[in-house]
Amino acid sequence: MEPGDKALLLEDLCGRIMYGVKCSVYEDTNVYTLSGVLPNKGYNELYFEELDWKECEGFADIQYCKPYLFPISSMTEEQRIEFRKIMDIVEARCINACCKGGFTLSYTDLNDWLNKNNFDYRGLIPKGLANDATNLKIY
Repeated sequence: MEPGDKALLLEDLCGRIMYGVKCSVYEDTNVYTLSGVLPNKGYNELYFEELDWKECEGFADIQYCKPYLFPISSMTEEQRIEFRKIMDIVEARCINACCKGGFTLSYTDLNDWLNKNNFDYRGLIPKGLANDATNLKIY
């Protein structure tokens, strides 16, 4: 795994921990829920409570983990409406901030919604860093 890909995956997974992101680990056919991340100088381990192999004690190197995410194109009509509402709120905040003389733009609400709904907005699926969760019924 390229260092840039590793950093991208780590950043993505850190934002999804609280939402119970599901992952494949070591090409195992089981699905595991990410419980935590242990960053260390250039070496990152992910923790899965359900991963009980004696030799790994619940830990797996990030390069052997792939989250299950949905492509943006798989968004339902209901999700598109909700997504648009959040976009409108972000846009309104931006316009309001600009009118008051300051420029603060925050996409936190949008990123949180995308993470909560397990959408791949960083292009991890096409890069081979994530699995497509469409039709798997794991969430």
